[in-house]
Amino acid sequence: MHVLLTTDSVGGVWTYTEELSAGLVRNGHRVTLVSFGRLLDDGQRAWLLSMDSPSFDWIETEYALEWMTDVGADLVSSVEMLRKVVHQVQPDVLHSNQFAYGELADTLPVLLTGHSDVLGWWEAVHGESAPDTGRLRAYTSLVRAGLQSATRLAAPTAWMARELRQQYGINRRIEVVANGRSPELFAPGVPAGQPQREGRVLQALTVGRTWDPGKHVTLLEQLDVPMPLIIAGEGISPASPVHVPVALPGIESEGVTYLGKQTAAELRELYSRTAIYIATSCYEPFGLAPLEAALSGCALVLSDLPTLREIWGDAALYYPVRDAEALSAILVRLAGSWDEIEELGARALARARTHYSAEQMVKHHEALYASLVQVATA
Repeated sequence: MHVLLTTDSVGGVWTYTEELSAGLVRNGHRVTLVSFGRLLDDGQRAWLLSMDSPSFDWIETEYALEWMTDVGADLVSSVEMLRKVVHQVQPDVLHSNQFAYGELADTLPVLLTGHSDVLGWWEAVHGESAPDTGRLRAYTSLVRAGLQSATRLAAPTAWMARELRQQYGINRRIEVVANGRSPELFAPGVPAGQPQREGRVLQALTVGRTWDPGKHVTLLEQLDVPMPLIIAGEGISPASPVHVPVALPGIESEGVTYLGKQTAAELRELYSRTAIYIATSCYEPFGLAPLEAALSGCALVLSDLPTLREIWGDAALYYPVRDAEALSAILVRLAGSWDEIEELGARALARARTHYSAEQMVKHHEALYASLVQVATA
C-alpha cells in the first residue's frame, strides 16, 4: 500500500509521523511524507536521510499550519500542491494530520487525525470560550469542513475525539488511535557525580515549548522542593520569531534550569538520568514527552487532565492543574522515598510498553488504511 502522509515540522506530530513512517516501510508499505510549518531542522533532516529506502520519499514545504497567523494564502496553495502530489505519486490513501486536507476526499480515501485544536487549547489556557473573531471563525469553519469531508476520522485519545465532536458540532465516529513510541529507543543510563540510585539523579524534568502557555512549564518556578528542576524546550514560536519572556537556555531562574531545545539524542540521555518527570500542561491531547519519560523509567507526576488520566491510570501521581503547592508537596514526599520513585517508574514503564508501543500504533493504522481502500474499491 502507498500512503501519502502529511506532517507538522513544529510539534509532536513530527515524532508521531517518524514512528508511523518507519513502521509502515518496515512492514512493506510505501510512504510519501509531506511536511508543513517550516523548513526542517538538522535532526529532522538527518532522520529522513537515515530512512534510506526506495519505499520512502518526502517533500519539504514551508506552508503555514492552520493555527498560525496570516495562513489564508498558504492554505489555498498547500491544498493545490497536495492535489498535484496525489496526481503525481498516485497513493492509495491520504493520511492527513492537518484539518485542511480533509477536502481531498473528493479525490482519494482520506484518514484525518485531529491531534489538537485551537478552540480546546484556548479554553484550557484561558478558562473561557475562544473570542468570536474573524480569524477564529475562519479557523473553526476550516476545521469543521475538514472533519466533515474526510473519509474517516481519528484522534489520539477518547477525550480528544469528544472534544472535536463538541467543539465543531461533528456527529461522526472518531477512531481512537493512541500514539506510540519504540521502547528500544529509550533506556536508563548511569550518570556520575550527583546523588543517585540505580543510575538516576534525584531531579525533576519537564519537556515542552516554553512559548506555549498550554504547556505551562513556568509552573516549576513556583515550586519549593529539595531537588534540581529542569525545563527542556524550544523558546521561539514558529508563528512569530520572538522569544517568550523566560530565562535563556542554561540559565537558572528561581531554582529552575532552562536547557532550551534539545535534540532527540539529548532528550533520551536526559530522561535516562532523571528520577521524576513532571507534566505541567493545562492542555494536552496526548503527551508524547510523558510517554518517552515512562519508557525511560521515570516516575510520572502529572497535571490532573482527563487525557493524562485516560492514558496513565494508576501508573502515575496527579496534582490539580496549575497547583504549585500540591505539586511541591508530592515532590517533597518523593524526595524522601527512592522506593516510591522506583515503584512509580516501574508502573509507568510497564504501562507504556503494554499499551503505547509504536508497533501497536502502526498496526492500528494499517487496519484503518486497509478498510479505507476496501471501501473505495468496493
